[in-house]
Amino acid sequence: MRSSLVMRSAGIAGVVGAVLILGGLYLSTTGSGVPDQDAEAASWAAWARSREGPLELGAYVLLFPGLILFLGMFSALAGLLPSDGIWTRMAGYGAVSFFVLFAAGAALASTAASTYGFYKAFDDPAALTVLTGATAGYHFQALAVWSLSLTIVATALALRSSDAISSRTSVSSIGLAALTAAANLIGFGIVFGLIWMVGVGIWLVRWAPRQVSGAL
Repeated sequence: MRSSLVMRSAGIAGVVGAVLILGGLYLSTTGSGVPDQDAEAASWAAWARSREGPLELGAYVLLFPGLILFLGMFSALAGLLPSDGIWTRMAGYGAVSFFVLFAAGAALASTAASTYGFYKAFDDPAALTVLTGATAGYHFQALAVWSLSLTIVATALALRSSDAISSRTSVSSIGLAALTAAANLIGFGIVFGLIWMVGVGIWLVRWAPRQVSGAL
């Protein structure tokens, strides 16, 4: 049986998870000396060597725990969805894909930097590993955001089918999913996904056992 305490705890986990994911992304993508897109491989190698600490901190201390908290939030949210609906299954597939792809992307993006910390012989300026890891990580995370967009749409439709949210809230959620997918093409779709995550967290914090409608 779902209790208010469990749902509110899941809601808080969602809000905290969104903050951790954003913090992890900030550490992974900002900092002094970021090479230009057309920079030589040597510049990328030097940048990766200098960014080992922030990249690993962002990936393993902030982003991964944030993704785990996201799963905790979604597990509670999934309990409110119709058990036999196709949109419920689609939401679950999207949530799991988001977790796996985003985590894999963060691991790949930080791998090259951590290599410098463990293997001192890795001083070759022609650092193809750096470019490969950073690029692969970016694309994995982009795919993860598409999965999150699917989760947002499927969750909104599933909740609407059980009258757990209003039509306006459902439409707003789908619009947010569209923004997530569209902005993903220019690299910041995750921001809108995190806004949804915070909104769901707040909604779960306000959840009550007899609730039949609310704002997501």
